Amino acid sequence: MRDSFVHRDAVERQLLVISEAATKLRGQVEDLTPSIDWNAIRGIGNFIRHDYDDIEDEIIRRVLATELRRLQSACETLERHFHDLESR
Repeated sequence: MRDSFVHRDAVERQLLVISEAATKLRGQVEDLTPSIDWNAIRGIGNFIRHDYDDIEDEIIRRVLATELRRLQSACETLERHFHDLESR
């Protein structure tokens, strides 16, 4: 049971980090990776921050099962883009 809580907490924390980055990069991420619903990413961050006691495990599982690979790919694209900008 404890391991389950630790894993869920870690996943939620990383979703918060991604959500915050999406907020800080508003307008840029949409142009570079339009296939991702960045407003939904920002929204899940707000939900985790403010309604944490109402989050159902199934919501987190669904996000991971259906969106994680696309989100990872988008983040890798963004990372390359911003790294290239810094290298100039």
